Amino acid sequence: MEMAREYLNVQNIVVETCPVSRTDFTAWKIEMCRKHEVSVMMDDDTEIIRGCEAAGIYVIGVAAPNWR
Repeated sequence: MEMAREYLNVQNIVVETCPVSRTDFTAWKIEMCRKHEVSVMMDDDTEIIRGCEAAGIYVIGVAAPNWR
């Protein structure tokens, strides 16, 4: 989390992890985006990108993590 704080230059970051019992990661990500009122989400999974776009969430598809 410290790396994310530095990169984004913010102090308050909330990290939520998908429970192991969940198998529908797309639905979970949509729920989290709505819960936290996310305007733009980044992901590298095309299935999740399509699902979020269908739910009206703007997604930037990334091929590989660029922040590392």
